[in-house]
Amino acid sequence: MMTRKKITNSLMVAVVAMGIVGIVAGTAQAAPVTDFSNFRETGSLHPSLTLDQAFTPSGADIAITMVVAGSNIGQETFLSEEFTLAVGDRVSVDLTSVIAAGDGDAGVAIASSKNITTRENLALCAWNGTQVQAVNFGAGAAETFATAQPDTLFIEKTATGWSFGSILGGTETLHLTDVSEVAGAAITANGNALGLWSDMRGDKPRTLSNLTVGAGGPAATPGTLIYGK
Repeated sequence: MMTRKKITNSLMVAVVAMGIVGIVAGTAQAAPVTDFSNFRETGSLHPSLTLDQAFTPSGADIAITMVVAGSNIGQETFLSEEFTLAVGDRVSVDLTSVIAAGDGDAGVAIASSKNITTRENLALCAWNGTQVQAVNFGAGAAETFATAQPDTLFIEKTATGWSFGSILGGTETLHLTDVSEVAGAAITANGNALGLWSDMRGDKPRTLSNLTVGAGGPAATPGTLIYGK
């Protein structure tokens, strides 16, 4: 008589053993980015908001500080063109620092190029100190969603557009699902470039962590090995 047992782990199981009945593959969640050599800081993207920020990676952490002390505002991205999003993939980042009301905002961004010089063709999902915001800068449109500061922000590619969401305490919320517009304006960013956004108000440094590009979902799908005895 044959009995069936299951061994489960977080990735696909690759085991050689007698009596294997079958292997069910799992889905691995992408690892955080640690090589930022292909990322580019854009400099401030608004002519009157001239604060220059510095993005300084260390492992999976990215510290963001202003270059010269001042009380102005800076709006800047840190983007790479090395990634390609398939349907169901997302770009996400963890908010390590507390960003309070008046500190500006920070989050993830999609753009048409890492060499953008204005906010055209740029969309983002960010925390502004009081709300999560989905912003389509190409059209100057935004929608905001009241919540506590989330642990993670993400933008996910869908079959016909994008989803904007956040994760707090392990609970994922989709604030906008499979949309091609924000606040009635078409999203012009095409996702050729992906990365971070930071709007800094005066001397309010922050750290973002675990920038991840790849399979969506808050956790990987386990793989299962079924074997007989």
